Amino acid sequence: NERVIASFRDDITPLLQGSYSLGKASSLGSVNIEYLGASIGIVTADPSVDEPDGVIRRADAAMYANKVTRKKDQTRAFDVITAQP
Repeated sequence: NERVIASFRDDITPLLQGSYSLGKASSLGSVNIEYLGASIGIVTADPSVDEPDGVIRRADAAMYANKVTRKKDQTRAFDVITAQP
């Protein structure tokens, strides 16, 4: 199951990321946004055993764990970029 989840995550993650240009939004010029993607929670479930509410709770917990990890990674990346001369 872990390999299936990792494969699905690796397939969907690039689809949720992107660069967006808002054109000339101000006197300062165009505004470009680098969207790093959404936090997602992926779980597997056995419909014959798992209750829907329990599956949703597990997926929600996985999403928030992903959000925390991504925030830490982004903060570390920002620290490295800003620390360079």
